[in-house]
Amino acid sequence: MTTARIADQIVIDAPTKVGLLAELTTTLLGAGVNIVAIMGHDMAEEAEVVVITDDNERAVEALGKAGATVRLEPVVVMTMPDELGALNEAAQRIGEAGVNIHWMYATASDSSHVTVVFSTADNEKVAGLF
Repeated sequence: MTTARIADQIVIDAPTKVGLLAELTTTLLGAGVNIVAIMGHDMAEEAEVVVITDDNERAVEALGKAGATVRLEPVVVMTMPDELGALNEAAQRIGEAGVNIHWMYATASDSSHVTVVFSTADNEKVAGLF
């Protein structure tokens, strides 16, 4: 069964450099914050790293103290079975509801489920579909 909830993801903007991911994960580790999902990309001179954690308040505080530029963005976090067709079923339901998906990323959460993060034109409506 697929479930969905609205959550905030932390968006970290930083100059691109070797070791940036290690610095960010060291900061979160030091604060006792677990990363639930992560995505990042290099945009020439700047990097954008996006994380969902088990304690965003503590993560934002620790990252801020470390000098990181952070902001929160609402997203839909879905947990779905790690099985053939699960993502297709969710995508079909979102499409049939007439909601555009801006972007998404996924991470494995355990051996039987995956976590998929969506930004959509109507996050509340999408969360309510599941």
